[in-house]
Amino acid sequence: MLGIFKAIFYFTPLNWRVFWRMHWAGKVVSLIDCLLLLIVVFFISVEINFLGLYGYLPDVNASENQIAITSEMFSADGQLIAKYYAENRMPVSYKEIAPSAIDCLIATEDVRFYQHNGIDFTAFFSAIWANVSGEKRGGSTITQQLVKNIFKTRQNSEGLLSYIDALRTPNHKIKEWLMAVRIEKRYTKEQILTMYLNTVDFGNKAFGIRTAAQTYFNALPTQLQVTESALLIGLLKGTSLYDPLRHERKALDRRNVVLKQLYKYNKLAKRDYEIAIKRPIGLRTSARESVGNVAPYFRNAAAKFLEDWCKKNKYNLYTDGLKIYTTLDTRIQAHAEAAVMEHMQSMQEKFHLHWQYAYQDMFAGFRRQDSLKDKYPHDWFLVEMLQKEEKYRAFIQQNKSRPFQLLDSLSNMRRKMRIFTWKGQRDSLISPIDSVKHHLQILQTGLMTINPYNGQVKAWVGGIDFDFFAFDHIQSKRQPGSTFKPIVYAEAFEQGRKPCDTELDAPVVIQYTENGEAKTWSPSNSNFEYAGMVTLRKAMGTSKNTVTARLTEKITPKAVLKRAKLMGITTEMKAVPSIGLGSNLVSLYEMVGAYASIQNRGEWIEPHFITHIKDRNGKVIYQAKPQKRPAMSKRTAFYMTDMLRAGIQEQGGTSQALWEYPELFEKENEIGGKTGTSSGYADGWYIGVTRDLVTGIWMGADDYRIHYHSPEAGEASQTALPLYGKYMVRLYNDTDLGIERGKYPDMSPELRDSLIARRDYGCLTPYVAKKRKDDVPIDEDR
Repeated sequence: MLGIFKAIFYFTPLNWRVFWRMHWAGKVVSLIDCLLLLIVVFFISVEINFLGLYGYLPDVNASENQIAITSEMFSADGQLIAKYYAENRMPVSYKEIAPSAIDCLIATEDVRFYQHNGIDFTAFFSAIWANVSGEKRGGSTITQQLVKNIFKTRQNSEGLLSYIDALRTPNHKIKEWLMAVRIEKRYTKEQILTMYLNTVDFGNKAFGIRTAAQTYFNALPTQLQVTESALLIGLLKGTSLYDPLRHERKALDRRNVVLKQLYKYNKLAKRDYEIAIKRPIGLRTSARESVGNVAPYFRNAAAKFLEDWCKKNKYNLYTDGLKIYTTLDTRIQAHAEAAVMEHMQSMQEKFHLHWQYAYQDMFAGFRRQDSLKDKYPHDWFLVEMLQKEEKYRAFIQQNKSRPFQLLDSLSNMRRKMRIFTWKGQRDSLISPIDSVKHHLQILQTGLMTINPYNGQVKAWVGGIDFDFFAFDHIQSKRQPGSTFKPIVYAEAFEQGRKPCDTELDAPVVIQYTENGEAKTWSPSNSNFEYAGMVTLRKAMGTSKNTVTARLTEKITPKAVLKRAKLMGITTEMKAVPSIGLGSNLVSLYEMVGAYASIQNRGEWIEPHFITHIKDRNGKVIYQAKPQKRPAMSKRTAFYMTDMLRAGIQEQGGTSQALWEYPELFEKENEIGGKTGTSSGYADGWYIGVTRDLVTGIWMGADDYRIHYHSPEAGEASQTALPLYGKYMVRLYNDTDLGIERGKYPDMSPELRDSLIARRDYGCLTPYVAKKRKDDVPIDEDR
């Protein structure tokens, strides 16, 4: 009976309805459970990148290191001289950001920032509804935007779903949600805001709030006023649309929208709001942070070193925020650049006159002869120079079988080109041939100054105009002429010779064998005058070629080559009899280092321009450890220091033109140096040595075939030496530099006594008049 009763009860209409409701309620619950399970499974599959569908999620612990930060280079006197960046950005801490910027950001971009954990579903669904209604609105939180900025999730998704248009955006969004939640767990709200403001693009190549504050208002982030903060935050909606440099009215309107948001959320009082919206935009861009054009050749050389170092040590120069500290002194550099500009402009005027007078038909144009290349190599040489440029290469190759028509075509092919002049760059309608003629006749120079006691480069001028002539003449290889002679004398002294020893100055014929072939060489002095027996000091001071040639033969060219390498010459050279007269190619960089080893008591220190590098966290990751080695004995170094003075002191010395700068010799200042002129006057060199600095100068045209044609104009004493004089006068007159006139550092008492015992003071500068209290005993042999 009971069973029947229950059956009747359950099958009444009322209970059937109840049963029906319970049945479907269970199904709904089951559906919700299934949906939740599917969502969980989906998120897990995204998390593990199931079957490679979604792309891997980045490591949230590396968030801060993902921010691309500008690397900065500083001079020895603390000046910012270069920036290297993919995005111009310098991060700041939370305390370095004006509170008004934080308030503007939250009120405009994410008003519930402090309430959510990375995802604001209210804003998300509101944005969906707004978009359905035709209003474009984003629903991303500040944290989600940070994820996009740091990890580039919308550009770097590698999952298979990214290839399906309908699924690409949902896939990105889900990954951003997951990463946002991770970011919120890993960092505090303050850290998230700081990272965000350090990463965002404010337009005009200003990434991060520090660069933006400097770019638009010449201010630090802590100095931003509320209106300035509002303008910067307003830019985030569209850096092009609201660019205040181009669209001031739109930028002003957008700024006021941000101010209204501040007022709406009680971050700005009504009265302050009403005042703020009436203020002008107030840009202060005239003093925008800039490293200018300081030492462009130096910065370029340093960049090449840094790129190689970063590659070897797995750093990125343009994104890792390195702090690079250099040896350059911008004050010395400024004097070097000013001296170069003054001297080279006057030299160029003289060179043009010399060139036009002596060889006015050098580039006279096409002569209709059968063999253009053989009879008129200078004409064909112009074509060969043009062939180096890609835009002419194909045309020249196609027409090389018709040389006459080719040269005519290139001479008549007028184009608008920008050319260099000493009155400034200017546009000109000119043919390619005339353009080559013009630029080949422009004189170039290189100037390098180092501290001989530590090898640090203090000034580096690689040319006359980096924008037009980027080729660095400090590192280029040219014939050093007589500036190479001190290396010969240093080796002779190491083999037992002394400055007061004599050698014959007379015509000489040297026989030698090269590659199994017997040869003869007959060098002559530049003025074709000979003095008979002369001391070695006199011979070097007056730059006697015959004496150097005889000396080289006696001590052997191989020994000279070996000494050159010890003194820092790394370029491959031939050990031929003419090595002592500078017949091989070397760089100014090498020669300055070699002379520095003389002043540094015989020890060579590798010239270098980077002292140390720090990473973005301030840790030293590179410390300069320049190579060092004995280049000669201390006794030889002393001899050579005095030998370099001989060019000024000996009658007929090649450095005597320095007496035209009497300021250089005040306070008993001691200067030594050596001129050098290559064959045909193509290269003019001067290397000068003072108590504090060694400076090398090279001067000539880029192509050795363009040169002076008389000693009166082309000797180094007329070209490179005067630039040294002008430069050093500038340095001495700038008392803030601390570069003082004075005598060379004194020798040790032991070395002095040894020289007296050897009776080797007969032809040397008097140097033993008074002993100094600070004399330090040293081993005279080393």
